[in-house]
Amino acid sequence: MDPPRAPPMDRAILSEDERKVLAGAVRKRGKPYRVQGRARLAAAERLARLGLLEIVERKERTPRCGVTEKAMELYRNLEARSAVRPVEPRSAGPSGDLAARLARVESLLSEVLSAIDRLSRDLGSRMDAIAEELKRIKVEERAVPALEGAVRRLSGPGGGAPLPGVLDAVSRGLGVGRDYLADLVAGLESRGVCELAPGGKEEIPLGGRYVGLIRWKGG
Repeated sequence: MDPPRAPPMDRAILSEDERKVLAGAVRKRGKPYRVQGRARLAAAERLARLGLLEIVERKERTPRCGVTEKAMELYRNLEARSAVRPVEPRSAGPSGDLAARLARVESLLSEVLSAIDRLSRDLGSRMDAIAEELKRIKVEERAVPALEGAVRRLSGPGGGAPLPGVLDAVSRGLGVGRDYLADLVAGLESRGVCELAPGGKEEIPLGGRYVGLIRWKGG
C-alpha cells in the first residue's frame, strides 16, 4: 500500500502567488529572494504583514525579501515533527526530487499558517475578554460613588434611602441600566459596603428576597 501524500496547501489560507513566493523564500533559507511581477509583489507585501516575510531591499519593482526568524523557527519545528512521515516515492531524477521537496515545503507552510491563524483567533478572544473586564471596572468606578451620593442625599431620618429611587437617580445620571446597578448593589452588600432591608413604598426582588431600603455603611 502506497504511503499517503503530503497534504496540499490550503488555498483558503494562502493564494497561489503567496505560496510560490513563500516557498521560494524558504528554499533560499536566509538569502534574499527576488520578487518579480505585480501579483507576486502584492503577495510578498501581505506575507510581510503576517510576519512571515521581511522586505530587505526595495529596488524598483523587484524587491528582495527573506523569511523571518519566526517563520523559520516554526518551519523547523514542523519539519522536525514531520520527519517520520513517509513521502510518496517519485520517479528518479532531479525533477522528481524537486517536486517532492516543493510538496513538503507547501505542506509545512500550510501548517505554519494554520497555527498562526489559531493563535490570532485565540489572542482576539482574550483581548475581547480583557476589554469587557476593563469596561466593567470603569463603570463600577463611577457607579459606586454615585450610589453613595444618592443614598446619602435621599436618606430619611432613619438613615435609609428608598432603593428604587436610588437606582433610578444613578441610572439617569450615568446612563447605565437599572438591572446592572441592582446587581452591583447586591455585590456591595456582600462586601459590607451597604445594607439592604425590606420597607419603603416599593420593594424589588433582589437576591431571592424583596428589599426597598438601602443604608450606606462605607468601606
